[in-house]
Amino acid sequence: MVGDQFLLIYSQVSSNTPAATLFTIGHAAELYLKAVALHLAPTKAAKSYGHGLSGLLDLMHANGLLLSYTVKESIRDTIMNRCPHPIEAMSDPDFLEYTINQELYWVAYYLSDIKYLGSEHIRAPETFGVTVMSRNPYWIPFFKELRQFLDWPTQSTFFDSIASNISHGQMPNDAKAYLAALG
Repeated sequence: MVGDQFLLIYSQVSSNTPAATLFTIGHAAELYLKAVALHLAPTKAAKSYGHGLSGLLDLMHANGLLLSYTVKESIRDTIMNRCPHPIEAMSDPDFLEYTINQELYWVAYYLSDIKYLGSEHIRAPETFGVTVMSRNPYWIPFFKELRQFLDWPTQSTFFDSIASNISHGQMPNDAKAYLAALG
C-alpha cells in the first residue's frame, strides 16, 4: 500500500520541516482513508473523493470508524480562515479541540495547499501558526484502526514495506519504534 510508503517517510521527517511533515502524514491519511472508502464502496472511483479529507472522515464516522477523530467546520472557519482574533473568538472546548487535533485540521482542509505554504494565492491562510510534531503519537490509533479494518498487511499476500523496513531498513531506532506501534 502506498500509504505505508508515506508512513515510512513520516517516521523519519523532522518537526523542523512542518510543511513536509504535514504533507507526508496528510497523504498517508488520505491514501488510507481512500483504501477504506474503496473497501466500503468498491465501484466508486478513488479520484472522486478528491484531496479533501473531511468528507472521507464523515464516511468513516458513518461506518463506525475513527469516531474520536473529528473536524468541525465552525472551528476551521474561526481559527483557520482569517478571523482577526481567533483565540478570543473560540470557546474553551473548541480551542482545546483544535489544539489536540491541529494536524488533522490542517490535513483535512488544506492537504492540497500545504506544499504551497508561504506562497500567495492558496486557500490556506496567508498568516498562520501551527504546531507540528514529528512522529506524533496522535496518528498511531488513527492508522492502527484503519489497518485493522483493512486487515492490512494481509499475511503472505502482499509485501509489507513497514515490517521489512523495521527488520532490515537503515532507519533511526525511534522511527522503527514509531512504525512498530502501528501493529
